[in-house]
Amino acid sequence: MDGPSSARYAAHLHGRGAEYDETVAARAELGKQRGATVSPTAAHDHGHSHSPLADPAVYARRRAAAVRAKKTVPAK
Repeated sequence: MDGPSSARYAAHLHGRGAEYDETVAARAELGKQRGATVSPTAAHDHGHSHSPLADPAVYARRRAAAVRAKKTVPAK
């Protein structure tokens, strides 16, 4: 299984499949807007993968969601 496929599979196993798919689609759209002609896998064909789940923006959204969730839980 190639890198992007295994990253997508892992994301879906951990319940983050929709987030993964949205991030990949957003990156692809941004690449189209910038006129990118080289696919990310061709540019990074050196034995490791770049997971969108490691994206700082994804981490920031998760952290903000955790803070919001903590505020909605009633205190004991």
